[in-house]
Amino acid sequence: MLAFVGGHLGSARENLRMLTLLEEKQKSLKQNLQAVKLEQQMLKVLCKDSTSVYRVDLMNDRAEIVKIEEHSNSAGDLLPHGQELFSYAEAVEHYYHKCVLKESAPDFLQFLDAENLMRELRTKDRVSRRYQSVPNAIGNIYFEARANRVQQTETSFQILLDFRSVDEIVREEREHQHALETALTESRMSYEVISAISKIYYTIYRIDLRTGYYEEAASERQMHRLTGHSGRASVHMSEMSKQSIVAGVSALC
Repeated sequence: MLAFVGGHLGSARENLRMLTLLEEKQKSLKQNLQAVKLEQQMLKVLCKDSTSVYRVDLMNDRAEIVKIEEHSNSAGDLLPHGQELFSYAEAVEHYYHKCVLKESAPDFLQFLDAENLMRELRTKDRVSRRYQSVPNAIGNIYFEARANRVQQTETSFQILLDFRSVDEIVREEREHQHALETALTESRMSYEVISAISKIYYTIYRIDLRTGYYEEAASERQMHRLTGHSGRASVHMSEMSKQSIVAGVSALC
């Protein structure tokens, strides 16, 4: 009887120990799951301007989706993967031939090649490349691919690869470039007009009426340039008038 009771108590203690271990494992799994979800949320916030984001192990040719917008060109091909791992090299190759305009980035595949990225990111935190693609579902055509180093070990090379639309940036850059070119053209035209008019004059003065100061431009053959002479206009003009009067009187004498 005592042996039976002892055996029963031993079994109960073992069951209790196993139950405790199970609860600890469940708690650990729950914490890990919460940590993963928090990481995913943080990544999505940090990459909110990206149309798609992938966690890639370059050394082992594995990739997984962190974020992908439904209007992304790659959504139809990659969304079915869900959280499953897929071949990074195959996905890049497929995307290049399906979506990228080759003339906009002839080195696209070379840039995103795993060996090239590992070589570049050993000394840099991020590398990027712009390119043009076929329009996505909302009409964007200019994109930037950004590879960010995350972690490197002897057996893996982890990066975060994201793609973002830069249509608005490209538009602003082109508008700025156009404004600069227009201003340069107008400046050249103004110079040509002033240069043509000023050929009939020996000296031209630029006077700031608000401050009363002048700058002198002297004629040298067909070009006019600032001589470096400047000062208070009223004083200089008065002196020039006196010199002209003296020169006129001397000529009469």
